This record gives sequence, structure tokens and C-alpha cells, in this order.
Amino acid sequence: MYNLAEDFIDRNISQGLKDKPAFIDPLRTITYGDLQKASCQVASGLVSLG
Repeated sequence: MYNLAEDFIDRNISQGLKDKPAFIDPLRTITYGDLQKASCQVASGLVSLG
């Protein structure tokens, strides 16, 4: 099964790009590290729901 987080986030983190922009919009910039943190929080929440 394809894992978007592994392909898009983890691959860039492992290449040392944690603080590099992943998304930029007029209001803010989101880094790969920000995405990893948010992804882990969502995963943890889903696990706690069962």
C-alpha cells in the first residue's frame, strides 16, 4: 500500500530537509518538520480512537 507520509515527509526529513519549506502560501510557510509533527499528532489521535 502506498504511504504518502513516508514518501513525501520521511524521505525529505532523512535527506536533512527538516527545516526546508514543504508548502508556502500567502499566510505561512510549513516545513517538512512541521508536517512530520502534525502527521504524528493525527496518527496518535487516530490510534487513541481505536
